[in-house]
Parts: sequence; C-alpha cells; structure tokens
Amino acid sequence: MQEISDWEKAVVNFQKKGKYNIYLTGSNAHLLSSEIATKLSGRYLEFTVFPLSYKEFLEFHKFEKKTEDAFSLYLRYGGLPGLGEIELKYSVVYPFLQGIYNTVLLKDVVERNSIRNVRTLENICRFAFDNIGQIFSAQTITKYLKGQGYSLGVETAIEYLNCLVMAQVLHRVPRFDIKGKRILEIHEKYFLNDTGIRHAILGFRDDDISQLLENIVYMELRYRGYNIFIGKIGTLEVDFVAIKDNETIYIQVCYLLASPLVIEREFIPLEKIDDNYKKIVLSMDQYWGNDRKGIKRLNLIDWILGRV
Repeated sequence: MQEISDWEKAVVNFQKKGKYNIYLTGSNAHLLSSEIATKLSGRYLEFTVFPLSYKEFLEFHKFEKKTEDAFSLYLRYGGLPGLGEIELKYSVVYPFLQGIYNTVLLKDVVERNSIRNVRTLENICRFAFDNIGQIFSAQTITKYLKGQGYSLGVETAIEYLNCLVMAQVLHRVPRFDIKGKRILEIHEKYFLNDTGIRHAILGFRDDDISQLLENIVYMELRYRGYNIFIGKIGTLEVDFVAIKDNETIYIQVCYLLASPLVIEREFIPLEKIDDNYKKIVLSMDQYWGNDRKGIKRLNLIDWILGRV
C-alpha cells in the first residue's frame, strides 16, 4: 500500500462514507509515517504482524509433540508463514527465504530509499545478521568495511541501518541504565525479525546458539507486548528489561548453565538490581533446583510455551 501515491486521500474519502471497514497492510514502517499518520489522525488502529511465535509454529506445522527437535527446526528455519506450504528441508526452505530476503532488500529498502550502492547495503545487512545480540555502532561497521576494502562514512552507515529497521528486517533495542532510570543514546543492540532469513544468507552455525536463543526471547517479548531494553547495571549487563504497564521483568538468557562460572555470570547482574520486580534466568537446561535469591531459573522452551 505504501507504494501507491496519495493512497491516504482515498482512504479518508472511503471513511467519510461510513459504509466500510478498511484494513491496510504494508511491508515496512513507512506505511504510517508521521505525515500520513497526521492525515489519518484519530481514524486508525495500528498493530504489527510478526512472524510466527514458537507456539504458533507448532500449531501451524501441526507438530503433535512439542519436542526439542521441533524447536531446532524453529531456530533453523524461522517463523515465516509461507513455510507452511513447503517441506521443512534446508534445500527447499533456504532458496525460499533467500527470495524473501532479495525482495525485501531490493524493493522495500533499495527502491524506496533510492540506494545506489547495493553491495554496501548487503554488507551492512550481513554484518548485522552476524552480530545479532551484540552491541555495535555505525562506527564499528565502517571500521569493519574498511578492513574489507570498502569506504563508508558513519552517516551513511547510520542511514542504511535505519533503512533496515524501517523495513522490519532488524529491530533496534536501546540500552537502559537501571540505576539511573534513563535510556542511553549509544551502543544499541540489533535483533532479527526472523532468524531463518539470517541462516539462508549466512548459513546455520551451531556456535551461534546463544545469540539465536536471545533473539527468540526478544521476539517472544515483542509478541507479548513488552517494551524492551538492554539493561545496564554499573559495568554489568542484563540481557533484557521488559516493561508493560506497571510490570517490569529482568531477563538473562544463556544456552546452558554448565559451570559455576556461567552461573555467576548470569545471576550476579540480576542480584545487583535493588528492586522487587521479577527476575528470570532462561536456559535450555531441563532440571532446576531452588530459585537463587528470588531469581527464577526456568527452561526457555517451557517459558515460551507458557508452561511456567
């Protein structure tokens, strides 16, 4: 819809007739830019349609048992509904997802923003895909590309990242100073709208499991309607600060709490937060003992499916 010139004028005219319920869909955030939103002020409700959650993925693909095998498929192939029409096999899924990626990148990003240097945009996209859940800046990207033989200004890198965010390819998550109760303006993290597209472009790597789990938890929090930040407590980091209405949850995500060192790393930042809001550590471990200092230890899949 956002590609049609003056579409909002037609919508207003239909609304004035009072005979229609009107539903508009668009593939990026430009659909309701500030200018258009002003013209439709008070006349619309906006909601975001995400890829399938894990629970929806199980229902969509008719998995009878909610097993770790099904979760592995979700991690590997993502939650785009179109996968319901094809076999969940990498030789079939990845070409399909590569086609989605090329369409989004070329139409929603390149054409709409009149980007000339498509190769640079692709390199930035690959860099972001490779560094999901990691703090990086536009300056980090320019240094990386310089090492690859590309010349790119910081302002251009910022512009290209913004384009990918507007096209719903990436989600930008700011940092939040938990003690100071303020949002920090630098060193954000980026997460993917769909992990399957990343693997179709970069390939699936088992070593990235911690990043992928963090991305899955981020998207699950989005499904549940939370505003999400990366927490900063002194020099330590909390993976997610999730806020909705009067509720705040602090969440740490890891693959396995496999050693005392890992346990300390995950729990200490939460222990340093001096308030009574809920604190959770999520991992793929199956067995839990007692909570530690009021911090709940939960299985990540059980949490996603609402079992705990």
